[in-house]
Formats: sequence, C-alpha cells, structure tokens
Amino acid sequence: GCFYFSKKIFMKSFSKLHSDFWVNYDNSEVINLGIDAQLMALYLQGNSHRNILGVYYLPILYIASDLKIPVEQVKVILEKLCKINYCKYDERTQHIWICNLVFEQIGENVDIKDNRIKALHAIWMSLPSKLEFLEEIYQRYSVAFYLEPRIFETLVKACKIKETKKTEEIEEIKKIKSDTAVTD
Repeated sequence: GCFYFSKKIFMKSFSKLHSDFWVNYDNSEVINLGIDAQLMALYLQGNSHRNILGVYYLPILYIASDLKIPVEQVKVILEKLCKINYCKYDERTQHIWICNLVFEQIGENVDIKDNRIKALHAIWMSLPSKLEFLEEIYQRYSVAFYLEPRIFETLVKACKIKETKKTEEIEEIKKIKSDTAVTD
C-alpha cells in the first residue's frame, strides 16, 4: 500500500530474501567467499538504494558508510563478487547490477500487463546510456520483461585506457633513455 504524507507518496519497500540463500547451489560461490562477501551480497539485495531491476546508482562510499567497512575493503569484496558474476560494477557511472536479482524478486514468467513490468520499464529507460553493461542487461532481460530497445554507446573499457596510457608512458621513457644514452 501507499502512505500519503505532506503531499508525497511513500511506497512500502521490500525485498525478497529466500530462506535457502545459505544453502542454495546458486549462492555457493558467494558463501565460499566468506562472511564479508555474504554480508555484501545481502546488503546489495536489500539496501535502501536498490530497485526491482537490480541496477542502481551505488557509490562505493555509500556501501562503506552503510556497512561500516573501509573503502579499500569494500573494493576488494566487490571485486570478488564481480569475479563470480554475482554482480557487475561500473566505476565511471557508479552503478551496480545484481545479475539475477530481478529473477529472484519477481520470477521469469511475468505477464506484460503486470504493474511490475511498468516499473521495470521506467527503471530501464532511466538508466544512463553510458552504463558499461547496459547492452548486456538488455540481452539478458529483453524477452522475459519486454524491454524496449535503446541505443547503446560503444565504450572503451577504463582498464584498456589505463593500459594504453601505461604503454605510451613506457615508450616515452624508453625514448628518453635512448636519447640520453646517445648524448652521453
């Protein structure tokens, strides 16, 4: 239901956490990562920033503040969860995608007339076009949730840019060293 307060509507917000989270084979990799990864996984499913699609703005500082964990530790844990494809994180836009959350929350067989589909569509259309994994989300969910096509920006991964800069810097250093060796 809804609550009306000072002309604003506040929706009751909930998230399903299945009781077999701890023993479900799908979560075995999360469980094997240890207590910090388990805490982070539960936080990602049930924090106040999340939405039904499982794709939302979540700066690392929010996680650190909410969980009372140092930023560097948050980054390490998040990286571990990303490596097992539990989630994906786009550092540039500070958005996270909890890869199976929408299926866990509403299932796979949802009628197009279901109001949750309207909510998913609104979230889908509001996502930044620069989101690193936007096309992957579309590929994964378009059929099950009737997502409308969008234009996907072709992005160069941040790590490739850094690698290119490192390569250029190394080449410059080699050139400087060879110039210095010639003049000595």
